[in-house]
Amino acid sequence: MLKTEIELLQSADHPNIIKLYETYEDEKYLHLVMELCTGGDLFDYVISKRQLCEEEVVNIMKKLLSAINYLHTLKICHRDLKPENFLFTTAEPGADLKISDFGLSSKFGGRNGDMMYSMVGTPYYVAPEVIRGTYGKECDIWSLGVVMYFILSGTQPFKSSKIENLFVKILSGDYDFAGKEWESVSHEAKNVIIKMLKVDPTMRPSINMILKHEWFNKALTGTKTELSMTIIERLRRFKAPSKLWQESMKILVRNLSEEQIEDLKTAFLFIDRNNTGRITAQDLINIIREQGFGIARSEINSNFYSRYHSKF
Repeated sequence: MLKTEIELLQSADHPNIIKLYETYEDEKYLHLVMELCTGGDLFDYVISKRQLCEEEVVNIMKKLLSAINYLHTLKICHRDLKPENFLFTTAEPGADLKISDFGLSSKFGGRNGDMMYSMVGTPYYVAPEVIRGTYGKECDIWSLGVVMYFILSGTQPFKSSKIENLFVKILSGDYDFAGKEWESVSHEAKNVIIKMLKVDPTMRPSINMILKHEWFNKALTGTKTELSMTIIERLRRFKAPSKLWQESMKILVRNLSEEQIEDLKTAFLFIDRNNTGRITAQDLINIIREQGFGIARSEINSNFYSRYHSKF
């Protein structure tokens, strides 16, 4: 399981997924050098604040949904999404959030298709189809719905001292928005939760559809700055003539400091307007045109579209 977790982390690269820098193995131990996160986890953060404002929850959910959407495009299902597995990089206000603990994660899309069968996860956050024993990546959407409920209210949607009763409530979708903590929560926020906590996984919207919900579009999440021409120039010069070159680049990137890649992370978030967790060739083209970088259409087609169409 540990080696599977390492393989999954090595294949993932997203601003809101914890980084695995290196592994070392000796006769007794396997040592993992992970990204340093000193700000504690989301569970403790919510408990300490009792309740978060909706604007903060919007920012948190955008990051989590974007990261999970990215994992799903890699055919990776996390299967254990909960506030304890979301770490803040620092204790400073506005610190980045990182998804961690891929010990129960799984690849899907192999000989069994997109379905998984192992009953794994944390009881309060597990999806009903996981309890039934056959499920797909939609189980992550359910878990994020439970997370959103928790960070908006400080309480769990499904509660019971006995696990059997807890599972009965989850299987029937037995939850409500009762209590004073929900009086100040908007109808739009509740509607997002309702859509994510559909007992039938086929009735749950995709992550892309969730991110287009009016609740995300309505909230104020800060003003984006213009994209630096330096980033475009780096992409412009990018070439991958061989597998050796690609592997060499991976080593170089792993040795960059957080400060050195901060501008790249900012550019990634700027270009990924829909918070899908990935950048397509069309996204790049739209930004180049929007920012007026003066690159001819023919150069865009030859230097970007054909080169990046299958890579992002």
